[in-house]
Amino acid sequence: MSRTSKLSKKIDLYLGSLILFLLGLIHDKKKKPAEIYQIGVLKEAAIGDTILVCAILEDLKIKYPHAKLTLFLGESNYLMRELIPRNVDCVYLPVKSPLKAYKVLKNYHFNVFIDLGSWPRINSIYSYFSNSEFVIGFKTLSQYRHYAYDAFSLHNPKIHELDNYRNLISECLDVQVHHLPHLTNIVPHYLDCKYCVFHLWAGGENGQLREWPIEKWAKIGEFVNSHGFVIYLTGSPAEKVKNDDFLKRYKLFAKNYAGEKLCKTAGLIKEAHFTVSVNTGIMHLSWALGTKTISLNGPTNSERWGAIGINSYNINSSIRGCGFLNLGNEYQGHRKDCMEYIDENMLIKVLEKMI
Repeated sequence: MSRTSKLSKKIDLYLGSLILFLLGLIHDKKKKPAEIYQIGVLKEAAIGDTILVCAILEDLKIKYPHAKLTLFLGESNYLMRELIPRNVDCVYLPVKSPLKAYKVLKNYHFNVFIDLGSWPRINSIYSYFSNSEFVIGFKTLSQYRHYAYDAFSLHNPKIHELDNYRNLISECLDVQVHHLPHLTNIVPHYLDCKYCVFHLWAGGENGQLREWPIEKWAKIGEFVNSHGFVIYLTGSPAEKVKNDDFLKRYKLFAKNYAGEKLCKTAGLIKEAHFTVSVNTGIMHLSWALGTKTISLNGPTNSERWGAIGINSYNINSSIRGCGFLNLGNEYQGHRKDCMEYIDENMLIKVLEKMI
């Protein structure tokens, strides 16, 4: 579900759960079709999640080479269409407007529809009304969202989200899963300097609680500058001013790259010597491109959402009680200072080995 208000989430929980329970009572569960030539996939939020989805899109294309794949995206991740392979049709779904979303979905017919949401009930409702022969999704503990699926996979809170996606299509569609994300349409950069990428900011709900103290970034910036690296600061258009303020406060050899198109940012990251980022979409983009990536994880559970691959490093908060995020919204009752206990000296040791 798009990053919405507390009221919207309560409506989604209580009303959405009731609707799905009632739909489940009248729904005759169907079997997987013998022929699959139209596949719909719903991933309505988050750039990082959508990058993970690109991995199973590759697996689906191998299993069903002649099937048309349609990926439904929401407001917060629609710009990912720039990097999605051209043989996947990307469609904007106005998730916050049920009637408009229904009008979009009724224009399609799918043999299989895959809901990759782990907690929103509205996703499950849209999936039910998606004009599909066979609908699959997650049964997630205490989320009451699985009643109207034809088949489901248990969402595991102890494994990486990519592995949950893989389990879903493996168990319900018998798809062999082994691909990492494949991203395309990347605009190459040809810079005549040695550079790295820093990403300081985290979006979404309580994003500020996943951000590292600015003075620690400055110390790391001085370290990499001393080794001859130019720093490129990435970010959204709204974060361009934040980057400017950071550079005014700390005199680093750095350039503000915030606000560029995602395909150009991907090109910058792909050619970088390494990326240091808080746990957010840019971090996932970096490891997916094969760039050496250091992820800073405070409230985020790195086993669930961390950087993966042989070039990835996860540095976690050293204070007890952190790494509690599973579905991404479990902030209440937990520490608010996890990022402050990520030691910059530990990061410097990793960088020393890396450079």
